[in-house]
Amino acid sequence: MFQLIKRIFSKKHQADSMFPRNRFEHVDWEQELADATRRLVNDEGHYDEQGNTVELELSEGAHNILLYFASGDEAQCMEILQRLNAWDNQVQTSLEKEAQSPIPRAYQEIGYNRQSWEKARKFHVWIVNCEEKPYSIRYVADHANNEFVIYLAQENGIWRAFWDSKLQKSIAV
Repeated sequence: MFQLIKRIFSKKHQADSMFPRNRFEHVDWEQELADATRRLVNDEGHYDEQGNTVELELSEGAHNILLYFASGDEAQCMEILQRLNAWDNQVQTSLEKEAQSPIPRAYQEIGYNRQSWEKARKFHVWIVNCEEKPYSIRYVADHANNEFVIYLAQENGIWRAFWDSKLQKSIAV
């Protein structure tokens, strides 16, 4: 009984956390891909039945992520989606550390306090792009006009995430 209460509290705490962990832990990616709204996109970014790129709009259970990949590369995207939870946990840990750091003077001068500084560090996954290399995951801020990208590369058959497009600064997992 105690373990059950502990798990329920832990899940509630995760959902209420400013920097939630395990947001994608229980997502059934196969079902998400099967049920997603699919559109073909051409090279100019317009919807086109002859397009070579697939756009999937995933459900609320997968946090409404937009997924882009070349026709025929769905299996590779599945590998990336299965690693998404671990990468997102690392990103959230990094954002939480940044939010707890001292507020830079320039931000203090324009009115940031501790609460607004933390809110400005809250991001969620918006787009997973498995079409253009290096593949990428775009995060967008919840409370500010800001975004950042992490980049993906496969090394020895294992997908890894990086903070930079040159694939030098690894996101530890």
